[in-house]
Amino acid sequence: TLALPAAHAAPRHLELRRAALPGAGGSVVAGWDVSEREAARHAAGAEAEELRRQAERRERFFSAMSHDLRTPITAVVGYSELLLDDVVGELNERQHEMVERIAQVAAHLAELLNDVLDLARLDAGRLEFAPEPVALDRLVAEALLAVEPQAHAKGLRLRREAGAGAAPHAYVDARRTQQILVNLLANAVKFTDAGEVRVGWSAQDAVVRLTVEDTGPGLPAAGAEALFEEFTQLASGRGAKKEPGSGLGLAVSRRLARAMGGELSAANRARGGAVFTLTLPAAPPSSTPGVGGQGSGVRGTATATPGNTGVDVPPDPRPLTPDP
Repeated sequence: TLALPAAHAAPRHLELRRAALPGAGGSVVAGWDVSEREAARHAAGAEAEELRRQAERRERFFSAMSHDLRTPITAVVGYSELLLDDVVGELNERQHEMVERIAQVAAHLAELLNDVLDLARLDAGRLEFAPEPVALDRLVAEALLAVEPQAHAKGLRLRREAGAGAAPHAYVDARRTQQILVNLLANAVKFTDAGEVRVGWSAQDAVVRLTVEDTGPGLPAAGAEALFEEFTQLASGRGAKKEPGSGLGLAVSRRLARAMGGELSAANRARGGAVFTLTLPAAPPSSTPGVGGQGSGVRGTATATPGNTGVDVPPDPRPLTPDP
C-alpha cells in the first residue's frame, strides 16, 4: 500500500499490484484507492485501544473501591461473630436472630464487591486462572455444603445425582468453578419455595456437563438470555416476585465459564422449574477441539455411585422469629 501525501487533506492510500504479461516480456501495474479502508482500519484500532484503556481505568477504580469498602464490611462481620459468640454477654433469641441477619447482609455485600471486581478484571483481561484436573464430585459436595443453611431455612431438599461410572474430571480453575456452582445453587434455592434443588453431572466427547435443576417457578418471560445480562434482575416465572440481588452473579458466572473454555446456559424444565447447564473442558484446550467457542482459552499462572448419592437435606424444624 502506497500513501500519497496531500497538501490540505488527509493522505490518500493506493494499493498497487503488478502482473506479468505473458509472452510480451513486460508487466502491467493496477492501482486501487483504498483510503477509506485504511481510515476504517485506523479508526478501529484507535477505538480498540481506547476501550482497553477504559477497561483498565475501570478495573483500577473498582479495585480501589473494593479495598476501601471491604475493610468496614470485614469489621461488621467480625463484630457480629463476636456478638454471636456471646463475647460481650449472652444474647436473647431475638437479639441473636437480628445479629445473624446483620452478618448475612454484610456477607452479601462482600460477595457483591467480589462480583464487581471480577467483572472489571474480566473486562480488562486481567483475571488470572490456574487450570488443573479437578474431580467434579468434590466440587459439587463443597458447593452443596455452602448453600445447605439456606436450603434448611426454606425446607428444601438438596440432591446430588451422578452419572454412571467414576466421577469425571474437568480441566478448570477449581476456585472459579466452585464460584460458578455456588452461585447457581444459591440462585436455585433463592427462587424455589418448595420441593428440591438437584445437581448432576455427566461426561461425553471430551466435555463434562454439570446441571443445576430446581422446582421453582421457572425462567422469566423475557427469556433465558436476559438472565445473563449485567445488572439485570428479573422476576422468575409467571406471577413471581422479584428477589433481591445485584443482577451480576449469572453474568459473571457465564463470563468465567467462557474464559475457561466452557459455556453456561439456562432453560425451563418440561415438568416445571428451571435447569442451568454448565459445560466445561475435560482436558487442556489443545486436546479438546471444539470446546469453548466463545472466549475459550485459559490463561495460567487453571469414585461416585451411579444414580442418587443420597445428599438429602431435611428441613430445619426451627422457625424464624417473625418481625414485630
